[in-house]
Amino acid sequence: IDALSNVSNTDMWFQLRNYPSNARLDYKFVADNAWILDPRNPNTVTGGYGPNSELAMPLYVQPWEIEDRPGIPKGNLSSHTIQSTIMGTSYQVQVYLPPAYDTNATYPTAYFHDGQEYVSLANAQHILDNLIDSNLISPLIGVFVQPNNRNDEYAFGLRANYANFFSSELVQWVDSRYATRTDSATRASIGASFGGNISGYIVANHHDVFGMHGQHSGAWWPNNMEVLNMVVADWDILNLPMASVWGGYEGGLTGMWRILTDSIQFYQIPDKHLNEYPEGHSWGLWRATLDEILVELFPPSGIGTE
Repeated sequence: IDALSNVSNTDMWFQLRNYPSNARLDYKFVADNAWILDPRNPNTVTGGYGPNSELAMPLYVQPWEIEDRPGIPKGNLSSHTIQSTIMGTSYQVQVYLPPAYDTNATYPTAYFHDGQEYVSLANAQHILDNLIDSNLISPLIGVFVQPNNRNDEYAFGLRANYANFFSSELVQWVDSRYATRTDSATRASIGASFGGNISGYIVANHHDVFGMHGQHSGAWWPNNMEVLNMVVADWDILNLPMASVWGGYEGGLTGMWRILTDSIQFYQIPDKHLNEYPEGHSWGLWRATLDEILVELFPPSGIGTE
């Protein structure tokens, strides 16, 4: 927490910082030991802990694709409960079917960790509708999975069992009910922060099931950089299509992704989309760049329906 400076003999407080002209940041103030929004800034963005004040520099472009645009075909989002024998518990799952879904066709699939947040905070349903309508991605089926014990399932003691559930029981449940393509090259695992950690872990250990991975600020630091080490050590995994976006103001995570970028560039590894923005670790960044990941992994001229 950075303190503000007081202008002598006034009730005005300030802080000076320089940011790139396209930067966007979430922030709050601490007053009387409580977090508050900036009372003089009407611009807010929803985050994982409620709304934040938003600082958007003059060249930042607000994402059009997150809006609910009237007059375009809309997909269908349904809710389900799935029982896992491996985990000994049930999971809440939402399934997105694209407009004009046809059971006589087959579709690629995108699996989202922190599924409820991707729907409610990243506006994923609107993004899918808009990108499909604009022919920027192939029509696809989206599977949004909510964790029960997020830290353990995504990063620590339950991660191996959770990965087994995700790549076997969950995929089998989806493939048995929907018109999916079943080859790993048409199935992506996508996540943010710790969700990015389990996404990378699943692709590293089950790339016969998930042949693409998407990362939003993937927090790959748990277990001594376990996921990063697995991906870099196995060139077959590193050669799988991958799309990643992160913020330049994410501390150690920024440094980790720059190291990975340097490695990929040095070895000239293909099929990688890695992009850094002058933003922080937030759903504001992730919702504005989900289109970027989807366009890279599901281009209309590439992976599509059959």
